[in-house]
Amino acid sequence: MTRYYFDVRDNGRLFPDDQGMELESLDDAVAEAETVVAEMAKDVLPGSLRRDLVVEVREEQSPPLVEAVLAFKVKVTADRQKTK
Repeated sequence: MTRYYFDVRDNGRLFPDDQGMELESLDDAVAEAETVVAEMAKDVLPGSLRRDLVVEVREEQSPPLVEAVLAFKVKVTADRQKTK
């Protein structure tokens, strides 16, 4: 088993994981990162016009091995002004 750490970046702000999680393989860590970014999206995207979420998977002192990235942007294409 390997201990993987899941550091989170929300619009560039880093939230490091200091506990980690023991998993069988890097594939399991990728699946966990996908789940983490999806769960975060449910909590923070409503009401956002732009959000960049990243979950970086690393071993204890290694650089990131995997990044799960979700870039969200709302683009209003219609004129929102009301006519009188």
